[in-house]
Amino acid sequence: MAADPIEFQPLSALRIDVESERDRKVIVRCQGQLVRETASELNRAVKPLLGKSSHVVLDLRGVRKIDSSGLGAVIALEGTASEMGLCRIELCGASSPVQELLRRTNTLSAFNWVEEEAANTVLESRRETIGDELRRNPDSKFREVD
Repeated sequence: MAADPIEFQPLSALRIDVESERDRKVIVRCQGQLVRETASELNRAVKPLLGKSSHVVLDLRGVRKIDSSGLGAVIALEGTASEMGLCRIELCGASSPVQELLRRTNTLSAFNWVEEEAANTVLESRRETIGDELRRNPDSKFREVD
């Protein structure tokens, strides 16, 4: 009788990218699995930002799997920031698995949400870069689009 195959997961199934923006604002983009094995990674990445930033946006659109431990990590970070008055934490771009878990646990309204805040910030920054290029070089390959 053959043994059942063992599923191996990479050492880190969660990728976390931190982007600093103006006015001490930070965007934390999560991709992959926010589960028991990776929840502490989110905590380690975000907790040091709480006292240094005035506003942290957790962009969860890249989270393809989340469990109660992952949700617990998000809740704990939001609670710590709120209780200590360190900064404001908001969520953005919840993927389908995140939305489903938040609905099942009735925690969707427990968080502050921003509409595509992360995407808008990047777009705004890109528009400024294009605007600067147009002012320096009117014959630039960039064209302003409203």
